Amino acid sequence: MLHAVFPSFTEGLAGAFVRLVEEGGDDDIEFALHTLHNYIGEATLHPVAKAIVARLLGDDGRLGRVEILLENTGGVWGEFGIVDALRERKSLMTGWLDDRNALVKGFAERAIRHLDNRIAMEQRSAEMRKEQRKRDYE
Repeated sequence: MLHAVFPSFTEGLAGAFVRLVEEGGDDDIEFALHTLHNYIGEATLHPVAKAIVARLLGDDGRLGRVEILLENTGGVWGEFGIVDALRERKSLMTGWLDDRNALVKGFAERAIRHLDNRIAMEQRSAEMRKEQRKRDYE
């Protein structure tokens, strides 16, 4: 319902969610994670995601949900659309490396390594598909 009222995740909405996560409990973190999955990797999600990561221990399974939330690309176009989208996600994550919170910084390092691997895999896959199309139609 929130996505219907707020189709874009505004900075004001992000601020409200950050306060909810920082001041609330586990149920509030669950609410935030559940609600935010409707927003497709928007940059304004990052402050909320950082607040969630700062509250969770390194082995908490919900960190995987945060990573998915931040990697979500929605629809992409072109042969290398997913590669470009993942590079954009990585670019947004690099700012996290300067965070003073060790949990946030550690999460960012792992997420960036994961993104690097996905980018390389998607790049190879797109190049192979492109080459196969050239062979099929020449």
